[in-house]
Amino acid sequence: MKRKLVKQGNGALTITLPYQWLSKNNLEKGDYVDLIESGKDFILSLDAKKVNKAYEITVSKDKPFFKRYIRTCYVLGYDSITIVAENTLPLKLIKEILSNLIGYEIIEQTTKRCVISVVASPYDENFDAILKRIFFMLESMVDEIISVFDSKDYESLQEIAAMEGSINTFVDFCLRILNKKGYVDFRKTPYLYQILAQLEQIGDGLRDLATHLSPRSAKIKDVVTNYREYFIHLRQLFYKYDMKKIKVIKNIRLNLYDQVRKAVHTYPEEMLDLYMLVSILHQFEIALDPINN
Repeated sequence: MKRKLVKQGNGALTITLPYQWLSKNNLEKGDYVDLIESGKDFILSLDAKKVNKAYEITVSKDKPFFKRYIRTCYVLGYDSITIVAENTLPLKLIKEILSNLIGYEIIEQTTKRCVISVVASPYDENFDAILKRIFFMLESMVDEIISVFDSKDYESLQEIAAMEGSINTFVDFCLRILNKKGYVDFRKTPYLYQILAQLEQIGDGLRDLATHLSPRSAKIKDVVTNYREYFIHLRQLFYKYDMKKIKVIKNIRLNLYDQVRKAVHTYPEEMLDLYMLVSILHQFEIALDPINN
């Protein structure tokens, strides 16, 4: 929507805000809002008013209790969730879910009702630092998978698969920040949201791969090693864009596809592992597509 600038003494200019928006957000004369400068843009934020979003979830036989209910509320930026049960509250499951949601705690509890609220600031840690941590955790999963081929300690693959849970925790935390406040450069918010969603999918793919690998999978060690190189190049390009590296990365990607096709014919018994690798490679392309074109 467009608003006309109106002169307001001493060279200052003012604009009016639409009544519908003011009413929707319970803003009145004397309330404060934040203006965040982002390049040539100014973003109007309600953080100063500390608007809290609340939601209620009912647990019943007709409406099974799912982890996604609480996780979705968390990611969307809700500050308070009330859970009401027809019978007994699944408290053990609730606590298990909250252990992966940074800042959420139970503040009220009975046998049939509990209230979950944010008891710590969700912005204590820098968004960029957490995003960088997610990249390195994914890289670490690949490193650990490769090390298993050398050590032949295939039992440790379950521990590697479990690393995906920590990645989900940090991804959800970052998505919540984007929904609550947006990124510092607000125009990059949708782009970063896309990247985070895909990084979570990559973590899922690596988890599934680690779960399925067996001693015979050592035959495709070279393919996995090249995947690591591809991922590192993409991460470096994400943080320091360089046109000269684009062609190098595309060549690595094409070589990877060729390597997988050849491996399918050489090791047909590893078809499922190779399919998983292709799927992960595709997620890489989706996640960082804007820097590949």
